[in-house]
Amino acid sequence: MAGFDLATYLGERKTFIERQLDRLLPAETEEPCEVSAAMRYGTLRGGKRLRPLMALVVAEINGFEQTDVSDAACAIELVHAASLILDDLPSMDDARTRRGQPCTHLVFGESTAVLATMDLIAIAYRLVADNADRRGRPAAPVIAQLSNAIGHEGIVRGQHADLTVRQKRATLDQLTEIYTHKAAALFLAAVRIPASILDIDPNKLQALEAYALNLGLAFQITDDLLDAGHAPEDAGRTTFSTHLGVAGAETRVRELVANATAALNVFGAEAAALKALAEYVGIRKQ
Repeated sequence: MAGFDLATYLGERKTFIERQLDRLLPAETEEPCEVSAAMRYGTLRGGKRLRPLMALVVAEINGFEQTDVSDAACAIELVHAASLILDDLPSMDDARTRRGQPCTHLVFGESTAVLATMDLIAIAYRLVADNADRRGRPAAPVIAQLSNAIGHEGIVRGQHADLTVRQKRATLDQLTEIYTHKAAALFLAAVRIPASILDIDPNKLQALEAYALNLGLAFQITDDLLDAGHAPEDAGRTTFSTHLGVAGAETRVRELVANATAALNVFGAEAAALKALAEYVGIRKQ
């Protein structure tokens, strides 16, 4: 958006998140050392950190500090890192690289990679519960929200649907279902969990949920557009551009971004950062 320096704004918060992740993860010297090293490798070697950034911004636009939800924000990123490690396994996508480097299971072995994902998720549950407790809020609702994002209502459902339709041409409705659960689930968690911890007004939460859902779908479609022709494991996979063509998929992204930004009108000028983030997702090149 005009007059808003998104790069600086996000850069400062991304640096903050990176430091928190480094602090919260076990050192490579902590037993079991191989698992600890795999967790750090799978989490700290790059990434946009959009989901924890969203969580921080949700706090800020509602008058709170970053530190009020920083552990919960990092928890969401740990779950995202775990999902990527699992997604790359031979039994899933059988990927060779992630963010330009060998996948975690190729560096540490499949069994260690799986154990690393279990530990990342375990730490994430502890972090959201502790964060809620420090704010004087009940831990059960945030634990349930994280569980919903991970389990059969979220990532697990989306990943299973993706694997199920992979050998045939998925319909647009099936793709939307997959993207909603596999990709948008953590975007939704990034607004729902901070909202619970901070006791944010339900009407504002409803607006944030509409924003997160549209943005999560837009992000996944742009991911497909950027990955087209580059990842061997994606060869022959049905995407939005399979049905709509590249131009049609790009149009769909613009529609989703517009829906996301419109949902934030209840916040007025305070939502400038989230609106700018949505516009970035619509035009990103990496």
